[in-house]
Amino acid sequence: MGIFLPDKRAWRGPITLLARAMLGWLLACLCAAAAAQDHITARAYWEEPCSRHTLDEARRQDFTAYTGMLARDYSPCAVWVRLRIDPGAAPPDASAGSPTPLQRQPLVLRMLPSYLDEIELFDPLAAGGGPRLIGDRHRSAAGEYRSLALQFSIPAGDAPRDVWLRIASTSTRMLDVQALPLAQAFDSDRMRELAYSGYLALLVVTLLWALFHWLQWRERVIGVFVFKHLLTLAWSVLLLGYGRTLLGDAAPPGLIDTLTSLLVLVIVPASIWFDCTLLREYHPPRIGIRWLPRLALGCLLVELLLMAAGQAWLALRLNALAIVFVVWVIFVLTLLSRPSLRVEVPVLPKWWLVILYGVIAVVITVTVLTHLAVIAGNRLVLASVFVHGLLTGVAMVALLSVRARRLMNRQEEMRTQLALARRLVQHERLHREEQEKLLDMLTHELKTPLAVVRMLLGIGVPSPSQVGKIRRALTEMNEVIERCAQTEQLHGGRLQAQLAPCDVAAELGEFASQWQASQRFDLRIELPPEMVTLHTDARLLRIIVANLLDNACKYSPIDSTVTARLMPCARTESPEPRSGRSYESARHFRQGLAIEIENLPGPAGWPDPARVFDRYYRSPLAHRQTGSGLGLYLVAGLTNLLDGAISYRPTETHIRFRLWLPA
Repeated sequence: MGIFLPDKRAWRGPITLLARAMLGWLLACLCAAAAAQDHITARAYWEEPCSRHTLDEARRQDFTAYTGMLARDYSPCAVWVRLRIDPGAAPPDASAGSPTPLQRQPLVLRMLPSYLDEIELFDPLAAGGGPRLIGDRHRSAAGEYRSLALQFSIPAGDAPRDVWLRIASTSTRMLDVQALPLAQAFDSDRMRELAYSGYLALLVVTLLWALFHWLQWRERVIGVFVFKHLLTLAWSVLLLGYGRTLLGDAAPPGLIDTLTSLLVLVIVPASIWFDCTLLREYHPPRIGIRWLPRLALGCLLVELLLMAAGQAWLALRLNALAIVFVVWVIFVLTLLSRPSLRVEVPVLPKWWLVILYGVIAVVITVTVLTHLAVIAGNRLVLASVFVHGLLTGVAMVALLSVRARRLMNRQEEMRTQLALARRLVQHERLHREEQEKLLDMLTHELKTPLAVVRMLLGIGVPSPSQVGKIRRALTEMNEVIERCAQTEQLHGGRLQAQLAPCDVAAELGEFASQWQASQRFDLRIELPPEMVTLHTDARLLRIIVANLLDNACKYSPIDSTVTARLMPCARTESPEPRSGRSYESARHFRQGLAIEIENLPGPAGWPDPARVFDRYYRSPLAHRQTGSGLGLYLVAGLTNLLDGAISYRPTETHIRFRLWLPA
């Protein structure tokens, strides 16, 4: 079972189109989500030393202005962000008349990524004047506007003001923040959720598809992909912010943060395991494939120890550096791989894999360098962390599609080979049975004439009558051997009809005059002179008539007459019905002539009509005389070569065979 692809190029179009459509759709949704009007007019940050500072202390510090997205290196220390909120451009309430400051919509302060540990908001217009907390380490406050992003609802105010954010996070210190009117924030969040749900749906579909294939075929690379993709799905759910929605207030504070950090660490060796398993089909340098998964497991062990010691930020920083190293090592291994020509060509071509891992290496390197504050941040970096799961999912769709097609072809080839092997076995069995029957027949039928010859030669000088008996015995043996030889020639295709004009009446008359029992032969020609000539093979016709006459003489009373009639005969033929033409309407008459040979039944009795033309068939009483059981079988085969027909048509008193030949 599987996915059906007509040829090598068939899967490239649909898979490429799917990847482009998904990527375009995701980017369109994210761009639409980011196109809302932002009311932040200025941004600045200050990195706090690893000691807690109050808001008053932070205000007196020298903040560094920045634009776009903030990206700072991993650190246990917090970062303060100062935002200038300008409500002047906020749209009025559509239900009101002339806008006033009190009528302005509230703003939503939206912060990404969704997996930050803790964000503390200080807003001079906040109710109660106290700070507010949000993040993976805290439950959302009652009455807050909720979405997949981290968000605070703040009043718009009637004049520009500064608000402060304190970000403390071990996973990353990146921040993309916007202040949006509530209606725009709602619309933007719906588009973002649509993009996220599409991405997760693609992961689920590829996971189920791979799981289905693995349950069928139990291939190692598919099983490893299922394990890795399951972790990717769980990791994506948490990183996209669904953890707070799924677990809600039931999760203890900090559980989502811990689960996210553990999945970030575990996904790396799982991905390396899958990549190395996939690359094995391409025969890369063995040292890389052998030691890279072990190195990843060792690195994971160190990172888990660091997390247990309370140094999660250091574990995640080490993990980020390891990711950059690993993706380029895998890319180099892909370049150095040499698919063997002695085995089946890998499912995905090498160039496909080089492009895949090249794109992954570049994207992940840019993402990690942004997390490490080596290069400036960009909003697209927030989505780039999901590139590996997306691209490997699409790659596995292509891999499984081609594997399914190959497996189907291989199964078809195996079925064909099995059927061929069965036919060969059956042919060998039938051939062996035929050989056994032939040997049994020869042993049985030649025993009597040989015994006669041996007996007559053993009594001294044979008399003329005894010489005649010896000659008849030798003739009988010669006939048996000759019929065996002719049958083998017929089966081997060495007997072919050489059609030429033939005077059937003259051939039968000459044959009757030379036949050893010519005195018993009564030839009756009931044809007009213009019909005695046929377009046939005279040599094969002689063999057919000789076998029919020999059979008639051998199994009829010694003093009886064998009659042969040559008469005109039209035969009704019914070719195979064709489309639009009925079977009955296809019937037509074909002109020809018939040779009927009849004799009285002798001591051997009447033959079985159902088996009379079977190979080696002889009636039980016919074994009293020497014979091969091949005469009538040979007649049927040779008649077929002449495009004629042979039939057994007994009367109440006579055994009769009719040979029909086309004119």
